[in-house]
Amino acid sequence: MSTRAMLNNIKILNKPLNKGYEEFEKRAKRGKEYIINSWKILIADELFENKKTTEITLNPAFINALDLLRKDKVAFGIQENGGISYILSEFLDEATNLIIATAYSPASGRISSCTKSPTTQAIQGSRNINGTDGDGTEVWLSLLITILYVDDMDGQWIKDLGGDVFANEIHADLVALLDEKISPCETKLQTMTHYKFQQKLWDLMEDSRLPLLFNTTMAKADSISLQALESEMYIPTTHNGKNFKVFVEEKNKKRNITTLVKDIINDFQGKYVSINDPNERKLIPDNGDFLVTEQLEDLLSAVIKGHERVFILRGDAGTGKSTVVQNLATALQMPYRFLNCSNGTDEASLLSNMVPNMDSDKEFITLEEATDICMGLEFDAAATIKNLTGEDTSEDISEGEALLKVVNALCDRKKGSEKDFKLVKSQLIEGISKPSVVEIFEPTLIANAGVLPALNSLLDETGKTTLVDGTVIDLDPNSIIVFTTNMDYAGCRDLNESLKSRATTIIDFDELSDAEMVNRVLSRSDTKILMSENNIKIPQARKMAKLMAATRSMIDTYVHEQYISGAVFGYREFAGWFKKWLYTGDARKAAEKTIITHISGDPETKEDIRNMIKTKIPEVVR
Repeated sequence: MSTRAMLNNIKILNKPLNKGYEEFEKRAKRGKEYIINSWKILIADELFENKKTTEITLNPAFINALDLLRKDKVAFGIQENGGISYILSEFLDEATNLIIATAYSPASGRISSCTKSPTTQAIQGSRNINGTDGDGTEVWLSLLITILYVDDMDGQWIKDLGGDVFANEIHADLVALLDEKISPCETKLQTMTHYKFQQKLWDLMEDSRLPLLFNTTMAKADSISLQALESEMYIPTTHNGKNFKVFVEEKNKKRNITTLVKDIINDFQGKYVSINDPNERKLIPDNGDFLVTEQLEDLLSAVIKGHERVFILRGDAGTGKSTVVQNLATALQMPYRFLNCSNGTDEASLLSNMVPNMDSDKEFITLEEATDICMGLEFDAAATIKNLTGEDTSEDISEGEALLKVVNALCDRKKGSEKDFKLVKSQLIEGISKPSVVEIFEPTLIANAGVLPALNSLLDETGKTTLVDGTVIDLDPNSIIVFTTNMDYAGCRDLNESLKSRATTIIDFDELSDAEMVNRVLSRSDTKILMSENNIKIPQARKMAKLMAATRSMIDTYVHEQYISGAVFGYREFAGWFKKWLYTGDARKAAEKTIITHISGDPETKEDIRNMIKTKIPEVVR
């Protein structure tokens, strides 16, 4: 059985097209005109390379694959090793509730697959694609995603496909089909492109220009074994930011690394602490769409299983330390508070301070309270005095005596509100006196070596500290304190030894690789918003992100070789550069006020950096 005959199995062709595609003609005869959603569509001769072909078969599985990509329901990427080794994809088949994972080799055309339940770790073999078990959606997805990555293919592969012009044309057709803002047959061109693109794929497969190799006798792809997955031969080095469930590193698979924070919130509800105060709940970060990372799982394990409360996170700027702390608060559904340290941070700003009382001009009693007191004196003087002063009095107290006690009590209250100074607690103290996750930024910037030891008694087993007015504060047993520090910032000192000894767990964050930077910036919610607003697709965005990441690495090497002091060019600067490109369309111009100015103000240095950018970044990429 030929590949085309197998993919066009009658059971598959009899399946209905997806919602939104109902108007399309499945078998469009050459030279015939069809009315599709009021458009007159002519199946013209120029759509056919093979003059013997008499019709275009619009395959339901092909349409389903397109629809999955349009609706962003596919995790896909590539595995690179000096070139693209595999095109990788995963999607949830809603009919069977199985994750279908597929690896396609664009060089050999071999396609391999496996299935997995979303609720178990068991891996099963590939499914039949004969219209009963499966319909071949995974095959079409592999071919479509290959076209999306056409810019990453080597020169010989492009030549075999049909050359640069043809590759660019077919890539543009697919990008147009995947535009989620345009319904499948909203325009005549969009409608026609489906038939044009389907026929191109048939021609490419039949001529082996887009190779496809698998067991047509068994009507199924090769099965990916558990051993192959554990060997990590299918780990994506670049992907579209969606969560893989099968093609993940074994260590991350065990740690559930691709889970979202919102997916684990229920795991901790009722097991740690419940926050009911609506004002406190407003302080819980909304980070549900962030990934659960290895560092976050380490912190959660230490808190829940080890009852640890004090942590130190170290790493370069932009490696995700603060994000992990906020994600910790989200996962535990706890308020997040923070305190910024600087060279001038002293004990008072760390704990508490006495400041001038600026509230003396405010009303110390409202009209409503005054009315309640008057009515209370008339109907129940003893209870009114009790509520106001705490003093028990006889129910037979005279009206004059009652009025005198009320006046004296109000005078005392007035005097109390007119103190020259009042106590202001730091966010640290506000946080540790109630269940909270408190992040203390950059403690290594504090110049005075005697400041941090002021926290010793608070971080010890006693869990107490005394404020400037003599108030003793007890550490809430459910509060969590996390110190985060960048070791690469000017002015950073070694961590205070007494602080290090009180933090049970210290986690070091490694510098992000180029691939990690690309994947991270593409998965950001603000990035996705900008891409949608500016009509930029994942392949185009990923291509530019890779160029920018490679340029960043080259500039970073230059900065270190030239010993340029004060240069800041980490993940945050890279992300800022990329996002500015998304809405300006000019990567070179976007660099001027994002990365170049962050590195140096020296004209010669800035010119060197501009020239490096020009060697990597085309003048206009949009």
